[in-house]
Amino acid sequence: RLRPRMLPMGSTSWAMSPLSVTFAVIITALPCVDSDIYLNNPRGSNNKLSEARLNRKNKHRLFDSQNNDAGGYQVGDNCVPSCNYNEQGQETGGRKEGARKGQMYYYVESELYIEWHHQHGCGVDHPNVLCQLILQYMCDADNNKIRDGTVTDTPPKDESKLQSDQFGYHEPVDYYRNCSRRERNKGLYIANKNLNGERSRATSTRQNENGQNNRYGLECPEERDYYPYWHPTPWHDIAVITNEPQRRCEYYQQESQNVKAKGEC
Repeated sequence: RLRPRMLPMGSTSWAMSPLSVTFAVIITALPCVDSDIYLNNPRGSNNKLSEARLNRKNKHRLFDSQNNDAGGYQVGDNCVPSCNYNEQGQETGGRKEGARKGQMYYYVESELYIEWHHQHGCGVDHPNVLCQLILQYMCDADNNKIRDGTVTDTPPKDESKLQSDQFGYHEPVDYYRNCSRRERNKGLYIANKNLNGERSRATSTRQNENGQNNRYGLECPEERDYYPYWHPTPWHDIAVITNEPQRRCEYYQQESQNVKAKGEC
């Protein structure tokens, strides 16, 4: 599974569906927001599933992309010749066998080109922009029930209800449960946001202060908004693209969970 997050100064996050890899733009220890980053290859969902229209139906389905509703790709079909018509030429309403069962296949040892675009400035020697792109992935070993689902509803927090394959599923429910119980990092800048009381958990951040009641899939808002994160996460780093290599590369290499284990409180 892929998840692009771009965190230019003051941004939030973008995640994707069928494959699991994450693009993230992040400013370490600074509040960030993924804004307007779109994954073109492999195709990023932007929370779309099988809507028969341009705009996504539920921006809360699996992750907080903070993108335009029209961005992203619907899940593919696997019908011959079409999922919209049967062999007699009659309309099926998209309910033909193979609908929403399309898969993209990649072969071992082949090269996968990852392509994306983002609307906001980013680059070396541009004094008015600052951003980091973090490419991450998640595997079946991190959640052996990872899937797109068949309905556009936000997955429930009740693990027994998640047994139904109809719900999309990225981060494991235990991961979200730990996030919702854990005290937020009170060393982070929160501006004028009220993050007290029920908002004092890691589900609430400066970008999403009502995170306990404004959930995006089962992602942990604090982990989504800050990198490198200080608690265990199911996402694994592939690469970091930064316009400040002298300042940040050594730090990222030392703090990546690929090489440094993180603990629970």
